[in-house]
Amino acid sequence: MSAIFLMKAFFTGFCAAAAFGPVFIMTFNRAALHGMYFGIATAFGAALTDGMLFFLVMSGLLGKLVLGPQMLISLDILGAAVLFALSWHYWKTVQDVHERVSVTDMWELILMTLKTFMMTLVNPSAILFFVFISMKLFGAELGDVGVFESSIGGLAVTGGTFSALSLVSYIASFVGARLSPERLRKISRATSIFLVGIGCLLIFDALSLMLLNR
Repeated sequence: MSAIFLMKAFFTGFCAAAAFGPVFIMTFNRAALHGMYFGIATAFGAALTDGMLFFLVMSGLLGKLVLGPQMLISLDILGAAVLFALSWHYWKTVQDVHERVSVTDMWELILMTLKTFMMTLVNPSAILFFVFISMKLFGAELGDVGVFESSIGGLAVTGGTFSALSLVSYIASFVGARLSPERLRKISRATSIFLVGIGCLLIFDALSLMLLNR
């Protein structure tokens, strides 16, 4: 296992997190509304999922799982349902948007990490991203990387994702602390609309796959 392999794995995680998508938006939203701790918890949940997905790709398991159209349809529908539920939560939230979470609220942070982990796990775009990028960047190594090397690579991806989203969280918490409650509520509403849009795209993709495989 070379240093170049680890650098490419870290870069993969960093790029996956930096891409403008649901996890990026949620990390920014949570940090802006509730402080950096919530953003960090979101970042950690997403980083764990990315590392696990990378491990599954390098070990050859993930490619086999996503080849079937039925699996893709199921992921699209499940991912859309999760996004719609999150959207409803953001739209209906009535809590004080300037409330900051302290380190004593550990259970809330753990719960936030688990929620993000599960949401990212059923996100078909994240799964397909790791299948695609791994074939492009690690094509020569696929199939030749053992469990230990895949695990270390997964940790490097986790580090890359966590680094990028932690930076997003820090910036969002800095900005959020200086915005009025009304502006922060608008951010939450905008996040809700964005998630609905992504969910609709997943439903459209599921319907397209159903028609193609009739």
